[in-house]
Amino acid sequence: MFRYSVLFAAFLLVVSCGGRGAGEGAAVAMSAEHDHDHKDEHNHGQEHVHGALGHEQEHAEQEHAHSEDARIIEFNPRTAAELGFEMTEAALRPLGEVVHVAGQVAAAQGDEAVVSAPVSGMVVLPVRRLADGVYLSKGQTLMTIVSDDMLQDNYMEQFRAAKAAYDKAAGDYSRAVRLAGDTIVSAKELASVTAEYEQAKSRYEVLARNAIEGGKRVVVPISGYVGSVDVRQGQYVASGTPLAVVTQGRRMRLRVDVPQRHFAVMGHSLSARFVTPYDGKCYDIADMDGHLISKGRSTDGGFFVPVTFEFDGGGKVMPGSFVEVYLSDDDAKERLAVPVGALVEEQGVYSVYKNVGPDEFEKQYVRTGINDGEYVEIVAGLKPGDKVVSSGAYYVKLAGVSASVPAHSHSH
Repeated sequence: MFRYSVLFAAFLLVVSCGGRGAGEGAAVAMSAEHDHDHKDEHNHGQEHVHGALGHEQEHAEQEHAHSEDARIIEFNPRTAAELGFEMTEAALRPLGEVVHVAGQVAAAQGDEAVVSAPVSGMVVLPVRRLADGVYLSKGQTLMTIVSDDMLQDNYMEQFRAAKAAYDKAAGDYSRAVRLAGDTIVSAKELASVTAEYEQAKSRYEVLARNAIEGGKRVVVPISGYVGSVDVRQGQYVASGTPLAVVTQGRRMRLRVDVPQRHFAVMGHSLSARFVTPYDGKCYDIADMDGHLISKGRSTDGGFFVPVTFEFDGGGKVMPGSFVEVYLSDDDAKERLAVPVGALVEEQGVYSVYKNVGPDEFEKQYVRTGINDGEYVEIVAGLKPGDKVVSSGAYYVKLAGVSASVPAHSHSH
């Protein structure tokens, strides 16, 4: 009986311990699952917050980028005056069809002179520097040709021989004139002596012109600028060799090669504007006492048709320079236009800065059309009367960029 009582007590003890262990195990498992769910919820919440912040930041960046184009830019009027700031109204202007081609400026016929060697010999350049662009007056010494040490084509030897022949002929002529008065010399003999004298005199005067000790001076035939110097110090040149080119820089010619596909435009009266690469200015042929000289009627087997204009350069245009040319005809139509200087180009997209208040400007995108080198057609983006910056637009752009740079902050 006692044994059965002990066994029953042991059984109860085992059951009691197993039940408590199972309960605790279940509690631990439930607690772990709860902790895992809580962590997942916390992580998901963090991801949701970070995603929302990223979206807000992206939206803010888009709004900031948009505001860079839409915001008002203030420009100091004093600074604008110092920079040559100008504004122009968009207005209707007569613009015809324009052909944009390349051209070259050259001196017109009679505006430049090639200086050639009057005699054979060695070139002696002046002590002062002789280079392209140096101004020379008519009759000024360009260089000297010496040949006193040469066996052939010796100018000094020819000069001395011509002088001796002239002196002899002059003496014979004077004697013949005296004797002819006394009828000692016949008229036929006097005529022969006179002819010899005239020939000797002419030869001597040619050789004596601009002669110096040991050689002959080469003088400038016209006043102007040195276009090129084609010889060097000590170089031998034969009589007639080109030595230099002198140009006056007044009357010039503009040669343009027009593609054949634009030949129809050439059938009308043509005018031209051109932009020089060294100052970026646009010049109108009509404002420079210019006119069309010729239009080619054949291509000589090439792809282009030559067109030539002549104008007065006035010392502003450099002969030999390559320029951008805008050819247009007289069939012009009224089009809304602004000066070319008003355009600001960014990766092929054009914009202008429109005046929207006192010293306030706004960036306005535009679509362009015909460009004649001075004015450009505005197809969309502006209306007549809108004031835009025509000179100094780049400075307004810089002012807008500097004002749009955000301050950096380290706060998180």
